Amino acid sequence: IQGRKAKDIKHEREVEKRMMKLAGEDGEGLGKILNCVGLECDGVVRAKSKADEDGRWYVQPLVSKANGGPLPVGVATLGDGVGLEGLESGDEIRVKIEGIDEGRGQLALTILGPK
Repeated sequence: IQGRKAKDIKHEREVEKRMMKLAGEDGEGLGKILNCVGLECDGVVRAKSKADEDGRWYVQPLVSKANGGPLPVGVATLGDGVGLEGLESGDEIRVKIEGIDEGRGQLALTILGPK
């Protein structure tokens, strides 16, 4: 703990807690997510990140049970050349599952465009 900022320690604890949630009680959650990496699917915007300028949204990927779903809400960023002005909660979009953002402890997604 010595030589580290309290803010950094708090962030690490939050990430660890999120990773435990992703793993799930049975421990198979991370495997389900990793099996879906590269999968393109529909998603529903749940909220925009509070840090509005960073261009991130919280998106619920709509993955069927047969394809490894359901998956938790993840953090989505805009893909190259994608511009979705006016994107709001409840909008349906296309996303690509990128895996797990280990720096945040959340599902990582890329927004491909409108549904």
